[in-house]
Amino acid sequence: MSTFVVCHHSKLVAYLVATSLRLLHGRATPIHVIELEVEYVVPGLWCGVSTISHERVPNWTFLQLQILLQVLRPALVFVDSIHVRTGRSSGQRDTVEAVESTRGSYFGIIYDVHVVLDTLRQFLLNSPNTFLSGSRLPIQILKQNLDRQFGPDSVWMEFDDFGGHGLSTAPFPMANTCSARIQLSQNTPWPSSHSAFEIRNFIWFPLARIFQMGSGDNLPQCGENDTTGSVNHLYNYTAIARSDLMWALTVCGASLQRLKTMSLEPKL
Repeated sequence: MSTFVVCHHSKLVAYLVATSLRLLHGRATPIHVIELEVEYVVPGLWCGVSTISHERVPNWTFLQLQILLQVLRPALVFVDSIHVRTGRSSGQRDTVEAVESTRGSYFGIIYDVHVVLDTLRQFLLNSPNTFLSGSRLPIQILKQNLDRQFGPDSVWMEFDDFGGHGLSTAPFPMANTCSARIQLSQNTPWPSSHSAFEIRNFIWFPLARIFQMGSGDNLPQCGENDTTGSVNHLYNYTAIARSDLMWALTVCGASLQRLKTMSLEPKL
């Protein structure tokens, strides 16, 4: 039986990959998550992503049905009406207005990244044969130590060669935030006594990707024959990317695709 070791500089990616492996492989397969001490997520940061480009996310059907609509459902607000009002030309902040979906379809997701991380972490901590441990060691030294511990049957889901870019240690770019107003439905799971709530510092990632990389639709292309399991793209090494749920799902889907090419993954 293989032992999976998951290691990524983004806890969001690592938790998503480990959660996917747990759902796919059942209770018996050991999964070890190495929580690297590299994280620059701003506390209490609300974020939003568009799901319009979901067809570019490998294994989207599984990730949507099992992760978004099951494990993470209490941590997410799904929206089906999104309006971005640009105020930069007049010296004002951009504003995002969104309405929670009351149907089965949606075009975006609103979330507090720390709530998402906590939800995934609790799922993993409550799962059998799942182990989380922190490390400050360089990845290559860590891998040598753990290879001796787990033996030749271990499968490393390890992404941290940084593609020659180096990991950004810059502060989170709060200048990329805008304001937001979210209209909630009566059946929302969120504990609110109001039908809407205001967010002062909000990251709308289609805009944030424009400021970071010059393109709002900057999800990587990952084909069916992907053989890397890693998405070595410059955006992946920015501080802001580590809160981007669609980016994390794309990297997660690519890693599952890699396992399928190695015949280590059940058919999704």
